[in-house]
Amino acid sequence: MNRAARIAAGLSIASFVGIVPHVMEDLRYGQAHNFHMTTVQFEWFSGAIALATAGAAMLCLTGWRSGAVGVLIFGSLWSVLGAADHYGAFLPGTFRDGLSSRVWVWLIVGFQAAATIATAASLIRSRRPGG
Repeated sequence: MNRAARIAAGLSIASFVGIVPHVMEDLRYGQAHNFHMTTVQFEWFSGAIALATAGAAMLCLTGWRSGAVGVLIFGSLWSVLGAADHYGAFLPGTFRDGLSSRVWVWLIVGFQAAATIATAASLIRSRRPGG
């Protein structure tokens, strides 16, 4: 894969700085109930999504096209669904525990959106002759 794919994978992996503490915070705020899950089910679900996100990024780093597609899909989901579900983090006023809660959401949405854009550019470039 090209440089854009490596950057995308790195951004996806870097988003774990926000993902891990944010998922722990989601548990504290009862997010499992919003998904009609028990706490244990939500922990397993969150772990599986995080593992799939990291796996896609690692495949992308090793040059697999399927990894780049995975980064594109998971990046789109993290950024769009994260922004939609936690829109309060982007609005004036209080959000959960304050600045740290906002920063975690911003890191996830920002890094994953950037990873999505970089991956899309990489996939488009790799389809062109000589790309």
